[in-house]
Amino acid sequence: MTKYLDERLCFELLIKYKNASVVSEILRDIGFCHLKTGKKFSSNSVRRAAYRFMIDNSDEAYNLLKQNNISITRDEFDKLIMRSVKQIQSCRGIDDYVRILRKLGYDSKYPDYFMEMVRQYERG
Repeated sequence: MTKYLDERLCFELLIKYKNASVVSEILRDIGFCHLKTGKKFSSNSVRRAAYRFMIDNSDEAYNLLKQNNISITRDEFDKLIMRSVKQIQSCRGIDDYVRILRKLGYDSKYPDYFMEMVRQYERG
């Protein structure tokens, strides 16, 4: 059993199975269970782990999608990352959200989309 999910593995399995609930079951079957409860990780936990992998390893994640014949442009992928950051940062506040997007350079690469995402974040 493990307390932490393997973010890369979650991402790869989501590419293959396209369903976080299925991935959660597979992870449980190979020994990834919550350390305290012994239960499988939730679908949301699986998705957030995959999002973290995408955000922290964007080039590798993009290449994995392309290797698995998933048709997505780099611009579409970058915007997906911006939406993913919003998903995992929702409980930490807008300052963290903006900081991460700026660190990734999306405020200058996609200024209009960046501002749209910030406004959406502010609205909830």
